[in-house]
Amino acid sequence: MLYTIAKIADITKLSKVTIYKHLKLKDMEQYKSKKRGVTYVSEEGFSLIKVRLSAYINDSNSDENNSTANSFNEETAMDKETLSTNELALKVLINQLKIKDIQIQELNNRLSQEQDLHKNTQILFKQQQPQQILKLEAHFEELDNKLIEIKDKMKKKDQDHKGIFKKIFKK
Repeated sequence: MLYTIAKIADITKLSKVTIYKHLKLKDMEQYKSKKRGVTYVSEEGFSLIKVRLSAYINDSNSDENNSTANSFNEETAMDKETLSTNELALKVLINQLKIKDIQIQELNNRLSQEQDLHKNTQILFKQQQPQQILKLEAHFEELDNKLIEIKDKMKKKDQDHKGIFKKIFKK
């Protein structure tokens, strides 16, 4: 049989908040299910809740005033348990933040090194540019000279050919 949180609260005379806090514990996960937004607890889960909270349930049934005190004590106990869990989670998160801070610092150092390398590369490139320009100018000048020589050779060949034709036709 499945019990709703409201039904368990009515039977045990504990608040729904207390029942929900108790159901948040990891060992209770297997006993609860959710259908259409309503949380249900199995028979075994209900028995386990009754056993664990029996001191609070017995006191609440015996005396209504004690019920409020016991409910307060139970909530305080649950709050202490939640607080210790939260403290543990906080310590884990703080540790993770420290690790992330170290990783960020390492990345910043790497980025700084990369920027320095890039700056040095730019400086070297600027220093090499005038040398490359001079080399290119010399190369183009050399090409121009070769082209002029080839042009001169072509003109000379043309003149030599005309001379041969003139000799043949003059005879």
